[in-house]
Amino acid sequence: MPFPLLSPYGPRYEINQLLYVGRDHACAIRPPDNLVSRVHACLWLDQGVVRVRDEGSSNGTFVNGTRLQPGQARALTPGDQVQFGETLFSLQGTPRAADFETLVEPPVVGTEPAAYAAAPADLGVLAPWLVEPRYVAAGAFGLFVHAALFFGGWWQVYNLADRGCALHIVLAICESPERALSAPEIEARYGAGRGLHWMPDKRIDDILDHGLATLRGGRLHATPKGARVARLFGLLRAVLRLDDTK
Repeated sequence: MPFPLLSPYGPRYEINQLLYVGRDHACAIRPPDNLVSRVHACLWLDQGVVRVRDEGSSNGTFVNGTRLQPGQARALTPGDQVQFGETLFSLQGTPRAADFETLVEPPVVGTEPAAYAAAPADLGVLAPWLVEPRYVAAGAFGLFVHAALFFGGWWQVYNLADRGCALHIVLAICESPERALSAPEIEARYGAGRGLHWMPDKRIDDILDHGLATLRGGRLHATPKGARVARLFGLLRAVLRLDDTK
């Protein structure tokens, strides 16, 4: 028979496969203990020996009173006491190696998942009504926020490029001694004296250098890469209703 792990609150867990301990719904062992992290630790079999490893938990994994370091694995023997948070388990049984399948040590949980698992749902500061207990809803909201930040950042780049010329002209007017400039004076001041034509010329050079368009017969032709970029910003304008004059 496999090694049984006995808990103080009733359930008996047979360690015949990789078992994760934590409050997450995906964990096989979920102690009713608020000091247990979402993904607290894991147990598995290695050449007939049960091993336990801490997965970067907040309140630690203890074997016979000794705390494991995050990511540290330790072999267990029958009779050992294993503590997750404040919940104490005991390992029982003395099976033969032929009674179970040996499992390879599982990969260590990455830094970001471990940090997520270790963090309390309310982050220690949020009011209960701000905590979303449903993982699917919380994940969907997180994706929405990331998408908003991504497209918002690109929109800011577009906005600066689109309005940079007008802003430069306003600055030139404000910096002039009389705070007024004629059209020829504006053109002379723009681009460090190179004139207003310098800006579109520079932009065209950048477009050609980045492969967004090609110059043929004195006309610019969009490349497939340029067309993809145009569609992206076109979609962004439509989503944000930038062309809506209402």
